Amino acid sequence: APNNPTGNYLDAPTIAALDELAADRELALIIDEVFFDYAIDGRPHASPLAGPRRALTFALSGLSKVAALPQMKLAWAVTHGPADLVAAALARLDVITDTFLSASTPIQRAAPALLAAAPAIQATIRGRLEANLAALRARCRSTALTPTSVEGGWTALVRLPAIGLDDGAWALRLLDAGVLSQPGYLYDLEAPYLALSLLTPPAVFRRGVDRLGELAERLVAA
Repeated sequence: APNNPTGNYLDAPTIAALDELAADRELALIIDEVFFDYAIDGRPHASPLAGPRRALTFALSGLSKVAALPQMKLAWAVTHGPADLVAAALARLDVITDTFLSASTPIQRAAPALLAAAPAIQATIRGRLEANLAALRARCRSTALTPTSVEGGWTALVRLPAIGLDDGAWALRLLDAGVLSQPGYLYDLEAPYLALSLLTPPAVFRRGVDRLGELAERLVAA
C-alpha cells in the first residue's frame, strides 16, 4: 500500500475485512508497503500493522523506496498477528534468511543513519510528486485525457479516450515524440491507460505531458 500503479491505499474497513477473510481461511496476508511514506493526498492512511490482527500478516519494505536508495540492497518484513503464528513464522524466516544471500554487513551497519535521513528525502520526493501531479491534471483539463485519483506512490494513471487506439499504440506514438510511458496492459488494466512516472524531474515531466496533451488533441480531432 499504496497500490502500484493506481496509487490507492487500503482504508481501515478494507484492512479489517481482509484480515477477517484471511483469518477465517487460515491464510497469511503479505502487504507491500514500499510506497507507504509517499502519500500525496494530504490525508493520513492506515497500515495493516496498526492494531491487533487475527491473520498472520507480513508487511514488506526496504531502503529502495523508503530512503530512495535502490542501489543499497536492504529490505525487511515486519511480522504481525497472533503470537503463536508469528513465532512459527519467524522460526521459518530465520532459516530462509540464513539459507539465501544475506544483506551485507556494511549496509546493515549504515542502516540507522540512512533511515534517520529518510524523512528529509521523502519530503523532497513528495514535493516533486505533488508538483508533477498538479501539472498533469492542469494539462489534461482541456483534453479527452482523464488522470485517475492518486492518493500516493510514484505513478499516475491517465485514462485514454476511446478512439480505436489501444494503449500500446499510444505509448509507441509518445515514444516517437520522445516521451517514455507504460501502457496499461502491462498492469492488466482493461481500459486504455498510460502509466506515467511522477518521479521525473518537473521540467522534463511538464514537457512530456505537453506532448501527451498535443498528441491527444491531434488524435481526437482527426
